[in-house]
Amino acid sequence: MDYKAYTDLVIDNLEGGYFHPDMYKANRAFFSNDDAGYANSGETYYGMDRKAGAPLTTTGPMVNFWALIDKYYTPYHANLDYWNEKDGYLRNRKTRSAIPLGLKDQLRQYVQQTMSAYFETYMKDNFTPEQANFIKSNPKILFNFWYAVWNGKTKFKSLADAFKTEYAKGTRDPETLYKVVMQKRAAILGTSRANKVAPVCELATKVGGGWLKWLLIAGIAGVAIYMIKK
Repeated sequence: MDYKAYTDLVIDNLEGGYFHPDMYKANRAFFSNDDAGYANSGETYYGMDRKAGAPLTTTGPMVNFWALIDKYYTPYHANLDYWNEKDGYLRNRKTRSAIPLGLKDQLRQYVQQTMSAYFETYMKDNFTPEQANFIKSNPKILFNFWYAVWNGKTKFKSLADAFKTEYAKGTRDPETLYKVVMQKRAAILGTSRANKVAPVCELATKVGGGWLKWLLIAGIAGVAIYMIKK
């Protein structure tokens, strides 16, 4: 499994950049009543919630992760100009000036290390080796469970239970099992959020260049057939 590619899929397509609770407290007029959830949010980056995600988001490699955030983002805790800034560029919303701090690879690596460790633990706790191998051989299902680590241990188990129930019936069609997991995702996280995940699951099928490999094989085979006929 390409942990880096899957981490990038989540960060680039599903999770945002920087947010600090002080942004909400200091700028209430900016937020609508629909944004009340921000009042209970912790400091977040790449979907890592420093408060709600503990201990996953506060131990191991994440200690270094937040040390970098503290070093560079502390002056901007209440500054909406830096809300949702991503990859450590500190691009000001008003001036569009950027400070390229070169943090992207470091920050993403810490997230990758953390989430891959928890992913493997959750997989071992919830699935038999046979089931885990099936999931890891089907990218759309695999990405669902990879992203479920961001959703938390309880929600991961809910998706896993839905998969196992259908699997126990003898279902082995990947698309059917994928739909079962997506239906459960919609039920526990909401249809709109599930709909955002669906296209990223499709992107996961391209990870690792599998489609390029088969295209190359097909091309080589075509040339060979041509040479034989010639």
